Amino acid sequence: MPDVSTSVTMSSFDSALVGLSFLIAVFGAWCGLSCAARAARSSGSSTGGWLAAAAAALGGGTFWSMHFIGMLAYHGSVVYRLKVAGTALSFALAIGAALLGVAVASRVRGWLGCVVGGLVLGGGASFVHFTAMSAMKMNATTSYRGSTVALSVAIAVVSAILALTLTLKVRRAWGPTVASLVLGAGVCGMFYVAMLALTVTPRVTGVDLDLAKHGADPFSLAMPVFGITAVLLFVLLFTGIFGARQDGPAPEPAPVAEPEPEPAV
Repeated sequence: MPDVSTSVTMSSFDSALVGLSFLIAVFGAWCGLSCAARAARSSGSSTGGWLAAAAAALGGGTFWSMHFIGMLAYHGSVVYRLKVAGTALSFALAIGAALLGVAVASRVRGWLGCVVGGLVLGGGASFVHFTAMSAMKMNATTSYRGSTVALSVAIAVVSAILALTLTLKVRRAWGPTVASLVLGAGVCGMFYVAMLALTVTPRVTGVDLDLAKHGADPFSLAMPVFGITAVLLFVLLFTGIFGARQDGPAPEPAPVAEPEPEPAV
């Protein structure tokens, strides 16, 4: 039989949906990192709420929804369906990895927190991607080039460490914006580089699977995911803005009293 394996290239993706995936990743990163910064500054019961909000924005938006929009952008030669159980597992992993990574980065003092938290966050994003890919059911087999996969993981980890450092350690007005661009670009870079590592080989023998019985249509699943995520991110956006206004500006330091002049002798 002739070799019918096809490798994924960037021409396999719709450029408009690639741009949309980047926007949703950056938007989710901005909301999530803003909540992470609030968690690092808070104490008591409010800390858990801000950590949960950060996990929802990063895990549900930057990791999970970006993945689905990116997969909609992919136009491969093989039709596939999504196994619901595996897709749900990838969502749970996205939320869990984001929660753990942000919790470590915001609670552990010093640079170690950002490094370890970034490893968890970036590594978790990569694990979510490959878990979601394993939920695909198709009349084909898939394989990956190991060196390209390693590069994709490195992109995710480095960008996560840098984004957490900019958010939690660099006290500048431009910090959150640059951090969200770094993390959004890093997660998108991880996804598309990992996809370039993929080779799809259609099955040329045996009976084709009845895909309609083996999972959900990607478009019918991705559109509700995107809609729900967009609403969630807008809620978190306005919650963060309102909370920042409630906090008010940082208090100005008290003026230092000048010593009284000694009486002349």
